[in-house]
Amino acid sequence: MRFLVESGADINIANNYNNTCLMIASFKGHADVVRFLLSRGADPDAPARCGATALHFSADWGHLEVVRALREAGATLTCNASGLTPLMTSAERCQDEVVEFISERWGDRLSREERVTAMELLGASFANDKDNCDRDKAVTFLTKAMKERWREPANPLRKQVLPPVEAYAFCKESGKLSWQLTAPFRPIRIGFETHIKIRLKVSACGFEGDFFHWSYWSNLR
Repeated sequence: MRFLVESGADINIANNYNNTCLMIASFKGHADVVRFLLSRGADPDAPARCGATALHFSADWGHLEVVRALREAGATLTCNASGLTPLMTSAERCQDEVVEFISERWGDRLSREERVTAMELLGASFANDKDNCDRDKAVTFLTKAMKERWREPANPLRKQVLPPVEAYAFCKESGKLSWQLTAPFRPIRIGFETHIKIRLKVSACGFEGDFFHWSYWSNLR
């Protein structure tokens, strides 16, 4: 690549999808190539046909060093064609290190609502993503987000509670965090795994929601 660039190759030329060399290197996680291209004037904010930038591609796949290099080069948080910033796409993909890095390093360009919403999406993604399910992280990030919403009790950053939908069994969405253990731990041995089923009651926004069960898996013997 260095030889091609020094021979006059255009580093900003794009393919049929308007993907540049910088975008492809960012997608692949090649931090050294990304830094080289940026040093030669590659545009970190150039959009692909889908509206994504190099920052979107690297954030989606959790390439933290690439995200760091793009931040140093002055990359901005723009929206793709779906209206999502790299912060939100990384949260959707369970890239917690990237979410925390963007929230910190682009903090002066993000509203409190944007940071909290990303943290909630990250927690929800860890709870629902079949390939990255991690209930400890789900609780950690959802709790962190809710604590930030209620950091000033007299002036909380209230969540917009959406109407219940059939796809989620008409469950009511929580507006604040309050957990109450309503049944004892019940370990169940299945093979070499211990399944601990916990029954919880959720109190949110002045009303108490339905009971639900949460199964926690461990390799305790």
